Amino acid sequence: MVPLLSAYVIASMDTTINAIGNTALLFARHPQAYQEVRAEPALIGPAFDQSLRLEPPAPGFFRRTTQPVDIDSITIPADTKVLLSFVSANRDERKWERPEEFLVRRNPVDHVALGYGVHGCAGQGLARLEAHAVLGALVRRVSSIELAGRAGPQAQQRHPGHGFAARHGTHRKAVSEMSRIVVDFDRCEGHGLCEQTAPEVFRLDDEGELRLTHEEVAPEDERAVAAAVRVCPVAALKVRP
Repeated sequence: MVPLLSAYVIASMDTTINAIGNTALLFARHPQAYQEVRAEPALIGPAFDQSLRLEPPAPGFFRRTTQPVDIDSITIPADTKVLLSFVSANRDERKWERPEEFLVRRNPVDHVALGYGVHGCAGQGLARLEAHAVLGALVRRVSSIELAGRAGPQAQQRHPGHGFAARHGTHRKAVSEMSRIVVDFDRCEGHGLCEQTAPEVFRLDDEGELRLTHEEVAPEDERAVAAAVRVCPVAALKVRP
């Protein structure tokens, strides 16, 4: 029960924050699109869905097959860990025309950034409400959005796992308190969000098992590690002094 509730808390915070931050970043990179939304606030919802499609806060999840399964003429054996890549699906050129473009009038309501069908995110209604409130206030009060100087490497890389907010200091714990990473391997399910958030420290091997490049937290990795601890959906990571 505790891991489930922890997952709900994380889902209601970091992923929503990152999704809103990614939308603001896309507005800065596409000023004409931002002006379209300002002129027509009804486009806030479609613009947010476009942001989720292009830059989903969770790029995918790992699952393990319980039996052999054939997908597109490829057989995946039983007991194989596979990655469900939302990033790939949301940019599939067979589904989306001009998939790399941020088009606020596209209204891609059938993207899979928040899951789909019975696997849809239980809190997506609240996430959309929060996003609409923040982005609505933004377009009413802010005439334009510009990047302050040159975007850093984390903001430039097109990897949705590195949420804009996650890489720009949303954590509250003093980094000076951190020193060593502790992993509860009994809890770890190999979702890979820690690797996507702090690839300098965490990695999944070929079997989908979590590995640490080092246990001691280097000063330059402290922010990324703090974000990785928060996004773990099963609370398998801790940092101890």
